[in-house]
Amino acid sequence: MRQASALIPQAHARCGSGMVSLPPGQRTKAHIHERHETAFYFLSGEEGELWTGDRLQHCEKAYPGDYLFIAAGIPHVAVNRSSAPAVFVGARNEPTAQGERAHAP
Repeated sequence: MRQASALIPQAHARCGSGMVSLPPGQRTKAHIHERHETAFYFLSGEEGELWTGDRLQHCEKAYPGDYLFIAAGIPHVAVNRSSAPAVFVGARNEPTAQGERAHAP
């Protein structure tokens, strides 16, 4: 199977996508994507948490089959308290966004 960017080359210049796995008992560092939005589909695992807000005070629980959206400029951290890896398929509206992360205070 070919990647979507091979099928639609102009889309690759404007967006990025890939799979992300958060190991059991782990979390990301708190961070902000200042210039891009990110969308995730929770592919497999048990349960995940997405903490957002200026003080990371809002928690949304996610389960396989759920869709998560993170707007540009929103501080966030993902947490996997379960015993299984949390696997997501993600897309963002900027292809080089991986290097465009600023750590939240």
